[in-house]
Amino acid sequence: MKKLFSLLFVALMAISLAFVGCRKDTGGGGKNDGGGGEATTFTKIEATNVEAYNTSNLSAIDEAYAIIYDDGSDAYKIIKSGKFSNKSFTLEFPATVTDFLYKVSAMNGLTPSDKDALFVMAWLEANDKDGNYIGDFGHYGLTKENQIAEFYIYLDRDCNVSGTDGEGFTWNASGKKGWNKLYIDANAKKVTSSQPSGYEWHWVYFQDGVEKSNSMFHKNFISKKNHR
Repeated sequence: MKKLFSLLFVALMAISLAFVGCRKDTGGGGKNDGGGGEATTFTKIEATNVEAYNTSNLSAIDEAYAIIYDDGSDAYKIIKSGKFSNKSFTLEFPATVTDFLYKVSAMNGLTPSDKDALFVMAWLEANDKDGNYIGDFGHYGLTKENQIAEFYIYLDRDCNVSGTDGEGFTWNASGKKGWNKLYIDANAKKVTSSQPSGYEWHWVYFQDGVEKSNSMFHKNFISKKNHR
């Protein structure tokens, strides 16, 4: 599990990066401001007005896809793909997943409500017209004081998760059978299952191989906004 969760936190700590743009996402949210709350389940990802973080060339993107990885090997499987057009893409996730499932109980420091529950994480990536991987997509929430990231977990049954993982993040999350959205707050070091309220939401594309800034992205966002 070490490889999988190292990848998870490397990817999700991208919420500490700088990107430009401003958009208010009215696509719904959780019922609280950071508690565990009800599970946020979904079957479809609809990304609109995707913003480029470290490149100005969104035109190189031909396709968006959701992908799952095998922990401990380089095996992977694309579970859904769709065309990228007009800064947007839609992905309908499969109802059932049987590949690369791992026990939630194997997550260091965390306690699942069902010790036999299995999960897998999906990532959102981009290909060019030749089918080459060129970058990643992420969905990020922003306030003047904080930022959070959304990620995607499939569960083979209902399961709640609590405890503190090996990276020091406290989990208080409810999950349902199927696909679930979880939210990671890097500042507070917590993971929850309800989308916190009061955030502006941004779909962002990160081009692979381009250096990313270490500054907090909301700091750069506020600077750009103040000069509009």
